[in-house]
Amino acid sequence: MNTNFKQKVFVGSMCEKIAIQQVRTSRDVNGAEVVVWEDLMNVWAKVEEYFGGSDEKFLGDQQMIQRRTRFTIRYTDALNEKMRIVFQDDIYDINVIKEIGRRQYLEVQTELRK
Repeated sequence: MNTNFKQKVFVGSMCEKIAIQQVRTSRDVNGAEVVVWEDLMNVWAKVEEYFGGSDEKFLGDQQMIQRRTRFTIRYTDALNEKMRIVFQDDIYDINVIKEIGRRQYLEVQTELRK
């Protein structure tokens, strides 16, 4: 099996602007820890829902819908699973980062934060 398979990504399909954020902790004047999310970078992305888009789960008697979204961006080594993506005022937790090609693109699988 060819492990050098390259999935075609058309740059023109990366037409949505997203923000990649990282967490930063600091202390306030009283010494309490403060968690702040700050933009690391703004990039163009291809945005797609995947695995049927959403999964329904029940927690007790409450129905919970999980929306999963895949973002394809140009390769960067600055991205990790501790970060998050902001797209159209929604916040997405990063679950999986897969490299496409050799340092060409990244497929970032996420879940909408509720």
